[in-house]
Amino acid sequence: MFSIRLSIFDQTFEVRSNDAHIIEKISLDFHHFITHENVFLESISILVEPPPWHLIPMIRSLKQNDTSIIYESEGVRFNDYHGQALSIVNYKTSESAIYTDDRNLAHELGYVLILSRSGKKMDLAGFHKIHAMGLQYEKNNLIFISPSKGGKSTHFLKLLNDPKIKIYSDDTPVTDRSGNLYPFPLRIGLEINTALPDFVDATKTY
Repeated sequence: MFSIRLSIFDQTFEVRSNDAHIIEKISLDFHHFITHENVFLESISILVEPPPWHLIPMIRSLKQNDTSIIYESEGVRFNDYHGQALSIVNYKTSESAIYTDDRNLAHELGYVLILSRSGKKMDLAGFHKIHAMGLQYEKNNLIFISPSKGGKSTHFLKLLNDPKIKIYSDDTPVTDRSGNLYPFPLRIGLEINTALPDFVDATKTY
């Protein structure tokens, strides 16, 4: 088993996988949060293997959406991604796991699960993520909010070339109850075939 540890706003997670490639990608996604702390609060396993469907209890689903069917029983939540993957979150033991045969899907669902679990703990600690671009200009903190396909990424790429601009996050800056803004550096997601700035190393994109 391969693993890394992430410290996200003072909440430490151990991320494990039976696939070294998954851990390599998660390390790139959360590069700024990697830590070597010995103590962790929650473990998240991303497993490239057949999902253990038999673990889902024979109960009525809690809810259903376009991505998954959700069941919950005795403090454990099961997300059935329509037969493609299964996630199990045990709130009592602070252990979570993703199971799927699809390596790319495992990485993507693992990424989302880390954001979900860390986001819950951040909210409880008084730190809240905003779906927006956060930046600083002349010591003023600014948040740029736009709908999907509203041009946020296009503006972000242009602002990267301006030395007067400091970027907190291209997608999810963090704020607290006092309105302070904090960086939340993650991978940058762009549409396929988006023209990259000259200073971006294309070999580090995926």
